Amino acid sequence: MVIQANLLYKVHENRTMGYMKNNLIIHGHFYQPPREDPWIGLVPSQPSAYPYHDWNERITKECYAANSMSRTLNGFGQITDIVNNYAYISFNFGPTLLNWLKTNTDHVYENILEADRESMKRNNGHGNAIAQAYNHTILPLCSPEDARTQIIWGLKDFEAHFGRNSEGIWLPEAAVSMPVIDLMIEQGIRFIILSPWQAEAICPIGANKWQPLHHNPVPSGQAYQIDRPHGSIAVFFYNHILATGISFQNFLRNADRLYEKLISFKQNADPHYLVNIATDGEVYGHHEPFGDMCLAALIKLVEKNDDFTFMNYGMYLDMYPPTCLVKLKEGEQGHGTSWSCIHGVARWYRNCGCTTGSRDGWNQEWRTPLRNAFISLRDKLRALFIREMTTLSSHDPMEIRNTYIDVITEKANRTNFIRRYVDRSDPSDTGILKRFFSLMEGQKYAMYMFTSCGWFFSDISGIETMQNMRYAIKALDLHGLPYDKDITTPFLSELETARSNISSFGSGRNIVESIILEEKKGLQHGAAIFILSELWASKTYKNDTYGIFKLADFSAEKPGTNKTVVEKRGRVTVRNYMVQHETTYVFSLKEKELEGISLTLREDVPGDKHQEEIEISVADLPVELKTHITDSVSSHVVDRCINNSIESFNATRSALVYLKKMNVSGPHTIIDLAELLIDRMLEQLLNDRTVVPSEATLGRIKDLMLFANEYELNVDIDSLKTKVSSIISYQAERLTDMIEEEPTRIIIHLLETCRRFGSEPEITRAQDRVFQLLKAAEHAASRVLDGKMDFSVLNRIRRLIKLGATLGFDVEKHKENFFVFE
Repeated sequence: MVIQANLLYKVHENRTMGYMKNNLIIHGHFYQPPREDPWIGLVPSQPSAYPYHDWNERITKECYAANSMSRTLNGFGQITDIVNNYAYISFNFGPTLLNWLKTNTDHVYENILEADRESMKRNNGHGNAIAQAYNHTILPLCSPEDARTQIIWGLKDFEAHFGRNSEGIWLPEAAVSMPVIDLMIEQGIRFIILSPWQAEAICPIGANKWQPLHHNPVPSGQAYQIDRPHGSIAVFFYNHILATGISFQNFLRNADRLYEKLISFKQNADPHYLVNIATDGEVYGHHEPFGDMCLAALIKLVEKNDDFTFMNYGMYLDMYPPTCLVKLKEGEQGHGTSWSCIHGVARWYRNCGCTTGSRDGWNQEWRTPLRNAFISLRDKLRALFIREMTTLSSHDPMEIRNTYIDVITEKANRTNFIRRYVDRSDPSDTGILKRFFSLMEGQKYAMYMFTSCGWFFSDISGIETMQNMRYAIKALDLHGLPYDKDITTPFLSELETARSNISSFGSGRNIVESIILEEKKGLQHGAAIFILSELWASKTYKNDTYGIFKLADFSAEKPGTNKTVVEKRGRVTVRNYMVQHETTYVFSLKEKELEGISLTLREDVPGDKHQEEIEISVADLPVELKTHITDSVSSHVVDRCINNSIESFNATRSALVYLKKMNVSGPHTIIDLAELLIDRMLEQLLNDRTVVPSEATLGRIKDLMLFANEYELNVDIDSLKTKVSSIISYQAERLTDMIEEEPTRIIIHLLETCRRFGSEPEITRAQDRVFQLLKAAEHAASRVLDGKMDFSVLNRIRRLIKLGATLGFDVEKHKENFFVFE
């Protein structure tokens, strides 16, 4: 009540001045479809995302990480501030994406969580983050059971990350229908966000007089309410002009112009007026390069001026509850509506004409048979799931599925979960464990196959659609039915009618049989990965976990050799921890001259010595492992050839110096050798980022790089930048508020050397860390009452200022905050 009174006082105060701030909410929908190989559990290399490993990694760099620490620059291109944009905007992250970020980029993940905590302080306990239905399926096209699970899983996943309940939820593609509204009310959701074109009519609460919109967008400056028999839910409709401009008309190329666009919607006389924008979050840096920086600059403008107040939806509803009801359009055939299909939700089940990147003569007739095949498969798998689960548990199978999210989020471990639900469960009964968790995982993948991206694009051969088909085959496998004619054969027959626009792909069935089934991997592939990792990989690469596989045990005999073959034998035990299944294999790894590696496995079954041997093709193993093995092999060969690299380089260097003084170009053999030697020595000097380089090492690196530059030698710049970037990031993480001299010296030395060579390493992580230290030091300096510091503190600040200047900060700005600097 005090807060409300204060707010009303502010409103009154502004009115007397003839000026009124408007409320501003910018919502970003951040999402990527699940990309993991379902048979391994890791995202495979995606060449189309080059130079990054995959699209998650690329978009994280361009967008998700950028928005968590976004730079604002002065006219000289120097950093004046770093802004966590998520602390100011409303946002949601798709659960599968947020889990990937947590595993692969913990600093970005932590910045996202911190932004939500910070926003709660500024919004009376309402956080900026909201949930999303789990794996981005089109809820109006789901079965009621799947739609309920998707909402529950999305809410529970959000709670596991953010430590609180979500007030609102993002509907995938903003797709909604009345049954979906009822499910959200059932789960206690307070609000949703929709396109203004999805509204049919409005009516002031209590008036009982509906005003048709006649295909016009609903006014977006307030919250609306939908009343249903069992409760109500609030709806926000975004400003379509601003959203379209940001998404498709380059509004993010100039913060001042974007601010002018916001001003054009300002209403001084209306205290509750809301400027409300919602877009795909990826526009802030991925679709629009440096869009995150425009957003950060806009945030600065909003904070500096008196036109708008940043807010989130929960806070707005507390201040200004809906005064108007809204009726939504029913959409084509009553299936509901969305923000990206003018026909409703037809884009996800028929050839409605909505597509992206379609070529002349193409169609999307494949959408209908693809969805029909998945629906038929889903229904049969669910019937099997219910039948099988009923034999294991007295609990409702769908209740078990809804709570399985606790296992996925690791709120509950697998042992406790199965004990909760399986009657007379025995953790040592591997058969029950495997069957129970195979069914649970099978149901997860049966929902994954409906991920919306599979229908969004132009052809069934697209990577998103093929990924959905992978999930379908994985669901079949996990339900134990890869060869069940009653399920698999009809499924493939329906896929046969889903024709690709590219003749070489044929149909969905052709794609499954010629591509997807060839990709399938089992425990034996997990065993092969660990065998090669243990016997070939370096210590830094070895790990006892690889995707869904865990290495339980490994032993190898002393290798036997002859002139042409090296054979290594042993035993390996591998566990698929997702389904709690473990197998031991006896292996034989042969290295044959001029032929390469061959690997055979035989399942080690007690009392049975006649198990069939399985030959594993090394070519089918993950590209990352093959690359590492290739690097190890080539490195070994190079090392043998240049094991006296320093002596060899000195001789080569002398020859090049001598020839240059004679004004004679060096022979290609000498130049090639010099380049190879420099690459190899730099790799050795920079190989381990955790080893603190000595002055002599730093001097040697500088000497090699400058020599290569002087003699125009081609050095492997990409490899060099990667290694130097890694060292700089590591040294920056070593820094504490003492601003230690050693890591400071290393960072400055490596950066200055690389720049002289014409190379700029990746310094984003180092900048982030130094910015934190600058802010902390400024805060500490502001607390010095007598305006004096001891000499050691002053030296630390001077080191920090010098490091900040090297990393591109506007240090003059920061010097002003150190009033005792001089």
